[in-house]
This record gives sequence, structure tokens and C-alpha cells, in this order.
Amino acid sequence: KNKPQPARWSEMKKRAHSIFTALMMAITPTFASADLIAYYFEGHVTAINDAGGTLPPSIIMGAAFHGTFVYSTDATDTNPLLNFGTYRYDQPFTNAGLNITIGDVDFTVDPSLPLFATTQNVPPGSSPDMFTLSTSVQPPIGTEANSYIQFEFADYNSGTALSDDQLPSSLTDTNWHSRIFNLYADAGPIAVHGEIETMYAIPEPQTGILALVGLTVFLCNKRRKTKTDQPAGGVYGLSEAAKPSTHP
Repeated sequence: KNKPQPARWSEMKKRAHSIFTALMMAITPTFASADLIAYYFEGHVTAINDAGGTLPPSIIMGAAFHGTFVYSTDATDTNPLLNFGTYRYDQPFTNAGLNITIGDVDFTVDPSLPLFATTQNVPPGSSPDMFTLSTSVQPPIGTEANSYIQFEFADYNSGTALSDDQLPSSLTDTNWHSRIFNLYADAGPIAVHGEIETMYAIPEPQTGILALVGLTVFLCNKRRKTKTDQPAGGVYGLSEAAKPSTHP
């Protein structure tokens, strides 16, 4: 009764591509000594503002999203205020980057504009500890040339997610109580909000690439073997009784 699931295979390839993209962004001789932070994330869209019906059909309430982002902790803080940090990454992005797929739309960093990271570390009870990563992305949605995306990680309760205004080396700490993204277009009338439900660090580049290549080879071989084992005509052409079982 179990049939091949091409949609699931396609989703697996998309996730592998997201991770591979992050690893490629993280490999650069210029920042070989930098502490590169890379994450894979996924979740679902939880709010939409699109009165004009401009969004692509696949970007709807409940739509799945996934992607990766990378940033270097070697960036310089340009904010003179105590407890607040502002870090700018200019093109070409050799030390930062992001990509996200919402529904079936792939968004990538605009190649002509910078990416910014900010931090906020204030006494507990006054304001939340916060880390944001934001930039303009393509393709555009609406009438403007670009869409704007911001990832926001906040600690509204303990105020201990950050110990200073430096860039965080980990975003999986349980003190980050809120992990969201917002996509804006046309100066705000179009907006997509999503909750990050799953997130994990991508290994440092060399180890990560070896693991990813190994996984890709394993999956390809497994898929090839499955096809070889199927009788002529494929599983879909067989009767229910003749279909091979996928159970061990």
C-alpha cells in the first residue's frame, strides 16, 4: 500500500540544498580564522497581511518554510551605544548570507545590498535580550524592487540569552523564547510572519561537507537501488497484492 513519495524526496533535496548553500557561504579563505555560525531552520507561516492578494499562491497561512543563514562573529560593532551592537556585512558576502524557501518560493540575499545583524543586551526586566539578522531579498513581492526580511531571536523572560552586545555564538540556547521571521514588501502592507519550530547548527564547513556528501551519496544509492528492485512498469502499475512492501 505504500507508494513512492516524490514530493518527500523533492523536499529532502531542497533541505540538503539549503544546508549545502550555507556551507558554501561559510567557506572562504578571507575568513578562514573567523568563527562562522551557520544554522538550518524550519517552521510554518503563522500570520499574513496581504489585502491586495499579491503574494504567490503557495505563501499562505500554515505554509511550510525552511532555510539557512550564516554570519561571522569577526564582524565589527559600529554602534557606539553601550549594550547595543550593530554589525554590517557588505557584498560580496564572504562571511554572511541567508536563504529561505516559503511555500515553493525561494528567497535569496539581494546581491547589491548589505546584510545587518544587531544585538541588544539590557538588564532583565527592562527590555528583552535580542538578536536580529536582516537584509533585502529577491525575488521581489509587490511593486517594490526588493522584499525585506528580518529574523528575530528574543529572550523576554530571563534576560540571560546574551551576556554582552557581541554576536551570539549559539542560537539554540533555551533562553531564546521567541524565534521568528518577518517578510515585508511595499513598505509594510504586505507582510508574512513565521515561527521557527526546528533549528540546529550546521557543522563547521569541512566536517559538514563530508557529512553532506556522504548523506547525498547514500540517498542517491538507496533511491537507485529502489528503482532497480522494482519490476518493469514501476510500483504504480502493480496491483495492491503485487506491490512490494516497504516495511522491514
